[in-house]
Amino acid sequence: MNSFQRLSNEISFSVKRVPGVQSISIVLLIPGGSAIDPDEQCGQASLLSEMLPRGAGSRDARELIEFQDSLGMEREVDFSSESISFSAIILSEKLPQALELIRDVALHPRLDPNELNPSRDLCLQSIESIEDSPVESLFLELSRGFLSPPYNRSSKGTIEGIKNVTVEDLRKAVDAFSPANAILCIAGNCDDDSCSALAESVFSEWKKTTPVPLPTLDHHNEFHTHILKESSAQVQIGIAIPSIPVTHPDYPKIVLMISALSSGMSGRLFVEVREKRGLVYSVKAMYSPLAGCGNIYLYAGTTPERASETIDVLNTEMARLSQGLTEDELNRAKIQIKSTVIMSLESPRARVGMMASDLFRLGRVRSPEEIIENIEKVTLKEMNLFLENQSMESAALVTLGPEWQK
Repeated sequence: MNSFQRLSNEISFSVKRVPGVQSISIVLLIPGGSAIDPDEQCGQASLLSEMLPRGAGSRDARELIEFQDSLGMEREVDFSSESISFSAIILSEKLPQALELIRDVALHPRLDPNELNPSRDLCLQSIESIEDSPVESLFLELSRGFLSPPYNRSSKGTIEGIKNVTVEDLRKAVDAFSPANAILCIAGNCDDDSCSALAESVFSEWKKTTPVPLPTLDHHNEFHTHILKESSAQVQIGIAIPSIPVTHPDYPKIVLMISALSSGMSGRLFVEVREKRGLVYSVKAMYSPLAGCGNIYLYAGTTPERASETIDVLNTEMARLSQGLTEDELNRAKIQIKSTVIMSLESPRARVGMMASDLFRLGRVRSPEEIIENIEKVTLKEMNLFLENQSMESAALVTLGPEWQK
């Protein structure tokens, strides 16, 4: 079982021992991210994640890197529309120093004004690179039209927004971090009691404040559009469909449905769109949780001549789900999901990521046994009744590339 508790300042803390490993993986997740960027500073979270590791506590940027390397530590600061996260992999005997380093980066960053322009330049380069990534451009345009504000913005921000951010703005953003909704997870070669005591000792200085609430995703939009990119020889296709959240009792059925569509070479989309018709070089279905909702995304890459038929087949396959899965399809989907869960148990990094995600989305940590049981107990009759009553009609469609004819 995963050990779960709240530290004295209300940090949600979970620890799990993974037998047979010598390393420990750590995640500190703080809700917020680009969704709470001020409109005139869209990109603040991106710039903050670049600035945070550039010196913290008593160490400047170079000293922090050297200390990290002396620990043999892999460390990353990342952000999304909903959170900023601090992760690390470390040998178990270096856990105290690693937690202190993560604390300093998250709570006591230097935010040196001399580091602002280099950090800003990297963020601006990241925005400019979107133009060179057709798939990233496609899903950015799909989000802009499909999702409601602020989730329809690029998490990377805008050039103008990033230029508007000052060091003082970043200091205010760090001051707004609250332990009351923060999540700390540890997995690997660790002991529950000693890890709990250590986490309490390291993070007890973080005083409780009222957290900044995440905005809600209050609606989805229906729209179809084509983004002309004449320099491309391929047409990128993105389809979005509203779905249920991970907290919904039928969420395991959505997981099974996505697996039946897109897991392995026996998935329906791979067989029907690629193998039988040779329409695409890539096709997949994905489920994405966001702000208490869920979304289904389909992606395909094809040629202009095949774009229209590809979209027709994708829509046909989504509509065909209402006729249900076969018993073989359901069993294959269950095996694929079970294999993924079991294989993740061998990796502290994968395990700690699942723990943090569960605490963020569900407010608790599921055991692998619970995940597998919830998948295994879905009967064919229940699965097909669910699919019969689900609308899988495309709400949004974006194509990107050269002109093509419908």
